[in-house]
Amino acid sequence: MNRHRSLALLIFSLSTASVAAAVATQTLSSPDHSYSITTPGGWTLRPTILGADLIINVPGSAGSINLITCVGQALPQGMNLGGYVKATLDALPGMMDNVKVTGQNAVTVAGLPARELLFTGTNRSAHRPVYGQVILIVRGTRGYTLSYLGETPRSNEASAAVRKSLVSIQFAR
Repeated sequence: MNRHRSLALLIFSLSTASVAAAVATQTLSSPDHSYSITTPGGWTLRPTILGADLIINVPGSAGSINLITCVGQALPQGMNLGGYVKATLDALPGMMDNVKVTGQNAVTVAGLPARELLFTGTNRSAHRPVYGQVILIVRGTRGYTLSYLGETPRSNEASAAVRKSLVSIQFAR
């Protein structure tokens, strides 16, 4: 009887360790530390370029490039969330071909009204399909764009991890 109990505890411990490893997270901060986001532990930070605060590699299939990019920027005077959404939608065709907005949802992120955009398109240089998911937030005079660009997530779990990261923003001040 004791041996079976020990075996059951061992199996439970191993399965609990696997679940704990699967949900390990990390918090990544913008260079000026005005905000942070939380991602799965296996996602890696890349050097930033093109005015991005954070660029994060998201694992995918071999040969794919999947990135979360976070940008905080000063907005033109008087720009609200509606204007920020419109400016983003207007800019998409300049970044890729065959843009099709597949969803637009009002969401609340970090206690603020935000907008989630879902879209597809074609990468101009590699002629590959691109899936995009963007969270747009206006906080005072700053706009925040948290975006995933890459292949369509291969599972509900992968899709949920991307969305959870995009909406995890926390402001330091």
